[in-house]
This record gives sequence, structure tokens and C-alpha cells, in this order.
Amino acid sequence: MWFLLISIFICCSILKYFQKLNYWRSHGVKNISFIRLISNVLKRQMGVALGDIYQQLYEEKEPFKVALSPFLTVLILQDMESIKDVMIKQFENFPERGFYTNHRDPLNTNLIRLEYEWWRPLRQKLTPVFSPAKMQAIFPTLLKVTELFASKVKTTMEEEENGELAIYDLCARFTTDVVGSVAFGIEFNSLEDPNSQARRQGLKIFDYVWHPILDSLAGHYRAVKNFFNIKLFKPEISGFFRKLVSNIIEYRQKNGIRREDLMDTLIELKQHDERSKQEFALSLELIVGQVFGFFGAGFETSSNTLTYVLYELARHPEIQEKARENVKEVLKNHGNEFTYENIREMQYLKQVINETLRLHPPAPYTVRVCRQPCSLTTKRGSLKIPLGTKVMIPIYGIHHNPQYYPQPHLFRPERFDANMELGCKFPSCAYMPFGLGPRICIGERLAKMLLTLSLAMLLQRYRFSCCPATPKELHFDPRKMLVLSSKEKIVLKVETV
Repeated sequence: MWFLLISIFICCSILKYFQKLNYWRSHGVKNISFIRLISNVLKRQMGVALGDIYQQLYEEKEPFKVALSPFLTVLILQDMESIKDVMIKQFENFPERGFYTNHRDPLNTNLIRLEYEWWRPLRQKLTPVFSPAKMQAIFPTLLKVTELFASKVKTTMEEEENGELAIYDLCARFTTDVVGSVAFGIEFNSLEDPNSQARRQGLKIFDYVWHPILDSLAGHYRAVKNFFNIKLFKPEISGFFRKLVSNIIEYRQKNGIRREDLMDTLIELKQHDERSKQEFALSLELIVGQVFGFFGAGFETSSNTLTYVLYELARHPEIQEKARENVKEVLKNHGNEFTYENIREMQYLKQVINETLRLHPPAPYTVRVCRQPCSLTTKRGSLKIPLGTKVMIPIYGIHHNPQYYPQPHLFRPERFDANMELGCKFPSCAYMPFGLGPRICIGERLAKMLLTLSLAMLLQRYRFSCCPATPKELHFDPRKMLVLSSKEKIVLKVETV
């Protein structure tokens, strides 16, 4: 009986594969070997591998190519009009990222992974949490943690005989403490204790029970995995975040404590939904999911970007000095104090950050799934997209396209100076380190504020330079498919200014 069922399944899968192959061929879309694609992404970081495919498409003037398997169709886009359609103009047709979501596993139920029907009301509830007014309110807390970070750099530098520091580890401990203080009102104390529980759990966030490729495939067959109640993350991580959230809520409600942070807002939303008996109510499980999503997205991407900015500044001392002068000039005009308003005036430093985000985008690709048949606009006309097609947008490849960024491998912050001939000459869809359209990263404002403040304070106090242990170039870890993490240990020499 089982043999018969398996045989029928295999035959149907093969038939479906050839039907899809004929469909795309009849529409003039060339095919990429799915096995070759998987082989490449297992050897190289997925975003970088997709960037190579994007470059080939660009050189061949192909708007897209398709990678087919019996179970999954992946359309890789190069055409900018099609990308704009998917991300903005036809968002309602491509509203999901295609991740597997199990609502019995709270870590799955965050803004990054949720289906559109759940994502939309939740996004509307959480958007005010990251408003400019909220950012200004949490700035003093961020400033306090940043000052601890800058002091820790000094003590670590003094402990090392030659002043050579492993930068990423310090940055990751800093961003872990930022998330704890700004979002949850908790001192994780990772800067002082590298082995703190929060830091240990942060290191495990991207250790899936299932490989991310299987995660993506499962998103296409959610019903099967949900039937077996498959969990994506390890029980230890789930237990940590569930206990963390429960303890915070219980303590604040019992003692009447308010901190004007993310957790306060989530608690208020939960209480409001319970009183008003809304159809879409914010449950404890959903709060756990948002806390987990914010923690993972906040500490990993920000720590990577902060590390890459310091790495690029160490390799380009003239740019570092110009950024330092920009910081000093702004501070001089404001009593040498950091405020929410004056860091917004550090225009050259912001250009440095933007160029780093172009060269090393935190999320090097993004995925959207077609939820209703539609047509995409291209320079060659329109293309009908069948239901269930996964569309991949190679952000890393777009950010390294010489048409938009001449000599794309070079670090040139002036690309983002609107007053320069070179500056800002690229289309809006050619720059998306935080995504684009309605599903753009909700924490973009907080990430930029964190990066600007921390870099300004570090440049005010320290000079960063290369040393024999500094890697000549960066290679990215293929095991971390969703984020751009360096395989090399980034070591820099640090001196006081």
C-alpha cells in the first residue's frame, strides 16, 4: 500500500515538474538548474550566490530566470520594473515571505514570518511603537547603554597588550544589551558578562532544528508540517523567551511599573484587546513571537553592520577622519552632548552608514510568494505569474550593479550625497537594505539611530586601523543564509584619539 502511494506521488511530482517547465518555456523564461542552485547556496552565502545569478541575468539582459523542482518554483528577478511591482505596486499579490509558520510554536508568530492575514493587523498595531516620538523617548536609554559600550571598548583595549580587538564580539554584546534595555527594560549585562544567558540564546537564534532551505520548502507545504506540529526552533530557545516575557509582564503588572518601551506597548495592546474583545487580539503567544523576532533581527543585523562600518573605516583612514570631523563639528555646535536631534545632523556619518549597508546589506536577499495569479511588468512586456510561485529578489546583487553604483566594490560614501554629481543617482528600488514597500523593516528608525549614535561616540573617542590580524577581504558564512555574517574574525587595532 505504501509503495503504491509513494509511486503515485513520485509520478505526479514528475508530471507536475514537466508541466511547469513547459509553462515557463512557452513564456520565454529560461531555466536554471535547481540542483545547481542548491549546490551553490550550500557552498556560498545564499545572498552572494543569488547576487552572482543576478549579475549573469543583467549581463544577458534577461529580466528573470526560473529554478524548478517538482515541489517548488523559484523566479529570480533582475528587471527593476518587476521588482517594483512585487515590492510596492502589486504588494497585495505578493504579501508574504513564504516562511513556515506554526501557530502552536510562538517563536514562529512574528512579523517576519506571519501570513498576510495575521501580519496586516499586527503590523498596524505595532507601527506606532517605532514612531519618531517613541524613538526620541527611548534615546536616553540608548545613550546610557552606548556610553557603557564605549567605556567597555577602552577597558578591553587596555587589557590587550597591542590594542587589537575582536570587534564583532563587542558589537554583538552591545546590541544584545540595547535590545534588552530599549525593548524589555532588562539589563542583560552582556558587555560585562560575555556568557550571559541572553548572549548565549542570541548565539543560538539562527541554529534551526530544520535547515533554512527545508524551512522555505515547508512554507510551501504548511499544512503538512502543521499536521505533525513540527517546531522550527529548539525547545531551549522557546522556553527562554516564553519565561522572559511571562516574568516581565507579571512583574510590571504586579508592581505598576511603566518604562515607555516596546514591552509596555505590547502589554497595553494586549489589555486593550482583551477589554474591547477585538476579533484580532494580541495574545501572550503573539507577544512572545514579537519579542523573539525583535531580539533576533535587532541584535544580529545591527551588530554585523556596526562591525562592517568599523572595518571599512579602518581600511579607509581618510574617510574615517572625515566622519570624525563631522561628528566633532556637530557636537561643538551643541555643547558637546549627544542628543536625539543633533545626531540627525551628522550627514557625512549617515552617508558612511548608508554606503556600508549598500556594500554589506544585512539581509542580502528577500522572498515574496504569489498568493493570487497576476502579471508582472518588464521591459519586454508582461509575464503571467502562477499561484504559489516564489519570487527571489537578490538585494546583494542589486547593490553591486555597476549601472547603479559605478565601481560597486569600492567604499564610497559620497554615493549618498545628494549635492555631489555621483550622489543618489540610482532608482529607489536599487537600494533596499531594510526592504521596500509595506513590508519594509519596522525597526529601521531604531537601527539607524543605534548605528549613528554608537559610531559617533566611538569616533569621538577612538581611532580604528588595520593590523596583521585584520582580514584583507570578507567572505560570508554560508550556514547563515538569512543574514550576511563574516566567516573571518574581524580584528582591528584601537587607539584613543
